[in-house]
Amino acid sequence: MKEIIELYHAVGGGYSYLGLLLIGLLFLYLKKPDQRELLIYPNLIFMAIFFNPLFKNIIETYFLGKGVFWRLWWLIPINGIIALMCIFTLDLIKKKYEKVIVFMAACLIIVMSGKPVFNDGNFVRTENKFKMPNEILEIGNAIELDQNEKTAEENIIVAPYDVAWTIRMYNPGLYMLYGRNPELSEGLYTEKLYGLVNGETIDLEALHSLLKINNVKYVVLKNKQVDLLQEEHMDPKHFEYEEIGHTDNYSVYRTNF
Repeated sequence: MKEIIELYHAVGGGYSYLGLLLIGLLFLYLKKPDQRELLIYPNLIFMAIFFNPLFKNIIETYFLGKGVFWRLWWLIPINGIIALMCIFTLDLIKKKYEKVIVFMAACLIIVMSGKPVFNDGNFVRTENKFKMPNEILEIGNAIELDQNEKTAEENIIVAPYDVAWTIRMYNPGLYMLYGRNPELSEGLYTEKLYGLVNGETIDLEALHSLLKINNVKYVVLKNKQVDLLQEEHMDPKHFEYEEIGHTDNYSVYRTNF
């Protein structure tokens, strides 16, 4: 249940908006009985399902897959219910100056309940027309230029998280062993492999073994990982990996399996 609450808090705007949503549903239930079938009952059913851990497991297992359950919160028109409550409240008020006061108060409550959106975390200057880091483009181009005429499935790629889930948006022809969720991959020991390439340090022999089991053609490593390996007199090239690309933060290798 705690996980579901945290998911809602991250996607639904926090507890303040949940409170406004519940107040809005109660208000509409009492003041607009003719709208109950359209606005109240469906949303109550959705909330009863989405807040239920049992339904969460069923939906993830048989319908959506793990890691995307939070998207179901988009089915609940949180903003719409709050807006309707404000509009119908204004309809109940006869005097104009009172309408203005209530309208301003409603706007203030909504603003104070949320978080600022115009900040560096939400708006950044893009580096290119693809709206993703230049490094992702460089990595994708290096792999694409190196690929032979084999099918994409024969050119499997393993990369750290930040690369794995973004590079497919740049070039959907690149075949990743896993994306955001390694546990959903059809590969072998992908969660362990995911942990290796995303760690601060790396066990090169274990990595090599798992890459070979999954017949991975390309692997992207953090430069910090490679530097630490070289300090220990180890290098991916000792396993006959060939470096085909290099950026400020990543090195791209062909495994030559």
